[in-house]
Order: sequence, then structure tokens, then C-alpha cells
Amino acid sequence: MTRLLPIVAILLLGLAGCAGGPPTSFYTLDPIAPGAVPLTSRVTAPLVVTVSVPEFLDRAQVVRRSGPDRLAIAATDRWAAPLDDLVRRALAKNLATRLSGRLVTVDRPDGAMDPAILRVSIDEFTADGVGCVSLEGHWSVAAGDGQIGIPPRLIHIVTTAADASTPAAVEAMSAALAQLGDQIADGLPR
Repeated sequence: MTRLLPIVAILLLGLAGCAGGPPTSFYTLDPIAPGAVPLTSRVTAPLVVTVSVPEFLDRAQVVRRSGPDRLAIAATDRWAAPLDDLVRRALAKNLATRLSGRLVTVDRPDGAMDPAILRVSIDEFTADGVGCVSLEGHWSVAAGDGQIGIPPRLIHIVTTAADASTPAAVEAMSAALAQLGDQIADGLPR
């Protein structure tokens, strides 16, 4: 019995050390209401939003820029869902509030009308160590139901977080997606 006591004590100390880490925080990207009156669209075909993100961002952890050619992958800050899904849903909601009368969705709707496909390709979507958020990439629209498509247009949006914390950076990322929603709504045919 006395031989087991040191082993049990070591195991208990090891378990106690494992239980005492900082808690994990989960984040989501939220839609932001437009600052201007929503645009009325005469285009009736639904708009389906698709998003692609690069592999270095496609992970559960929040990724931040820590310097030129350097990334920091957070140990305890995680996305609540895959990043491409969070971006797609927030952007679709942003566009739905900016395009009055037009169905904007992340799923292809049932029905005879061919939807227009909004393709958003993100090359960069990170915050740096001081809270500067950069959203880079391009967007285009593939025609649906006889509509004219839109060739690729560049995305270059920079927002600044209230501070360097992850919650503030994620809020600034939501603001960048709202700005992207404004740009896309302005560039769509009405």
C-alpha cells in the first residue's frame, strides 16, 4: 500500500495540472445592419452566396497576423463553426438587409428559377497584433435565369478594432463583412 501512495500522489498532481488552463472562448461573425436605406432590386432571381477561404485560415482556432510572413494561432480562441460558414452566413444576412425584395441565401433554393451565384474568394481575413483587420480577395456573380454575370471585383477592406483583444478583432471582422456587403449590394444590377 505504501508503494502505491507516491504513484497516486503523482497522478493526482498531474490531473490537477491539466484541469487548470485558461477557458476556451468561442466566436462567431455577426451581421450588421446597413447605415443607408436598403436598395430595391427589380432582379427577382435568388442570390446564393458561396465563400472560399485559404487553408491557413480554415481551422477551428482564430488566426492573427503576428508580423510580416508570420501567423499566430490562438490556443484558447476558437471559431464556433468553420470560418467559411460563418463568413457566408453573416455576408448573406448583410446582403439580405441591403437588397430589399431579393432572396439572399446560403443554400440553393428549390424551384424553377435559376439563382445567381455570388462567389466570394477570400485571400486574407485576419487581425494583426494591434487590431487592424484586413479583408482581401475578390467577388463575382455567375448569371442565373438569363441575368448578366459580374466579372471578378477586388476586395480590399481595412477596419480597426477598438483594441487588440480577440473580441474586439472579431467585432471589427464583422464590420469588414458589413462593408463588403455594402460594396457587393452597390455593384449588383437592380
